[in-house]
Amino acid sequence: MGDLEKAKGADSPALVPILHILSRNTVLEVEKGAEFARREAAILAANKAPAMARLSADLTGWQSKNSDSWGGRRYFRMLEAATVSGPYAEDPEARAVLRLMMSDASRGFDKERSLALLDQVANDAAVPAENGFKVGALIRKASILTQRGDLAAAKAVYGQTGTTADQCSLIDSAPRFLGAGGTFPDEAKMWGFEGWVSVQFDVGADGRTINQRAVVSYPPFIFTKAGDDTLKTARYEKAFRPDGGIGCGGVTQRVRFTMHN
Repeated sequence: MGDLEKAKGADSPALVPILHILSRNTVLEVEKGAEFARREAAILAANKAPAMARLSADLTGWQSKNSDSWGGRRYFRMLEAATVSGPYAEDPEARAVLRLMMSDASRGFDKERSLALLDQVANDAAVPAENGFKVGALIRKASILTQRGDLAAAKAVYGQTGTTADQCSLIDSAPRFLGAGGTFPDEAKMWGFEGWVSVQFDVGADGRTINQRAVVSYPPFIFTKAGDDTLKTARYEKAFRPDGGIGCGGVTQRVRFTMHN
């Protein structure tokens, strides 16, 4: 990227594709990725890019600011403010995305608010009926109703989407993480090693993980098995699927192993 910066300038739109990729590189630390995202967002804003292009970069930067244990509510407020002011308030698709993100953020502390936001997306006349965001809102609503045990209502809502089971798993939001077990490897504890593992896996409609596979670990190999074992115990929220199949495919989770005195 250095050569391109010298040739085009540090604020050139030509840097946006590279910054976009770097900001989403799971190997990088969260704050470093957010730094790239904020730079991408600044270039897009300066060049008056369409709202949806700007939103993708902004969301990555906002998420990094709210990654602490109570960040769900703070992140929710940031999204809420963006729906009523700035470049996203008057753009129907950007507004729909923000409401979907608000719904996802509030699922852990206010499911009624989460459902109301999904209804706002599904009933927004400015968004076409076949729009993927409206379909995504209905699928999310069906999953929340499933978690409540109301399968009849979930099926009725899902029936409005017109999607197959495979399409459903692609459009739905990532399931909310509930918890996991796992232990610190004895060998690493003995050597005084700390580290992390990025594990990719699928989540069944019942919230259990399957097909766990370590993608990258640091230090290499030392925590690989422990990372896999930890994700085997993980539980996520249930999702509605008409065939009871995969709730979400290709999820990546980083597991950190730290020692405390």
